[in-house]
Amino acid sequence: MRRYLDLFRYRWRRFYPDLYGGELIFQQDNAPIHTARKVNKWFRDKGITLMAWPSRSPDLNIIENVWGRIKYEMRAQYFDDVEDLWLEVKRLWEELITAEFVLNLYRSLPRRMEAVFQSNGLHTKY
Repeated sequence: MRRYLDLFRYRWRRFYPDLYGGELIFQQDNAPIHTARKVNKWFRDKGITLMAWPSRSPDLNIIENVWGRIKYEMRAQYFDDVEDLWLEVKRLWEELITAEFVLNLYRSLPRRMEAVFQSNGLHTKY
């Protein structure tokens, strides 16, 4: 929990100063580290506005699609060691995760959010 909050204390404040004071809305999922009382209190005390996130809702973070793409490509592969695995992940990332791929995921966010609202936070095709 401390390391999670340290991201805000020491890194994100520099890059996202508008988070503090409620000018931006921060999106996170319902992972236990994100919903701990201490974490929620810290966000409130700093004036960071959190996006309402229904419990058991689909993950709207597009990085899940990026990892899903890489996992799909690696589905039948076996590796002798972690180094070989990591080399393949990096190779696939460079080959498959293009700017266009990420931009298309980004552009899909309004549709994804609408689908979550329409399903009352339950499963969607995303």
